[in-house]
Amino acid sequence: MDGDIVHIGSIRIGAGASIGARSFLAPGSRVGKNAEVEAGSAVFGRVKASQHWAGSPAQKTGKAEPQWPSEDPPRGARWVPVFGVTSILLAGLPIMSIAPVSLCSSGG
Repeated sequence: MDGDIVHIGSIRIGAGASIGARSFLAPGSRVGKNAEVEAGSAVFGRVKASQHWAGSPAQKTGKAEPQWPSEDPPRGARWVPVFGVTSILLAGLPIMSIAPVSLCSSGG
């Protein structure tokens, strides 16, 4: 099915594992801790911990490497007021679109 989830059998996915979009995990498949399965891959067995798999059928392509930084990036505090002002202006667009019509019709 496109855009939905179909459950046919049990699978196991370890902590920290990454499964790409539109991947197929056959019933009984196991994906180990911190393993990576590329998008569109078809897994029909066991992916061991910290391994990187890709393809259809999926095959080991190397060792899984962490993709995320170990710490959060610094927050940009100067953007908070910009987003606030922008949201107020966007919220006022419907009112501003009515204003010219009401000004023209009242002078007639």
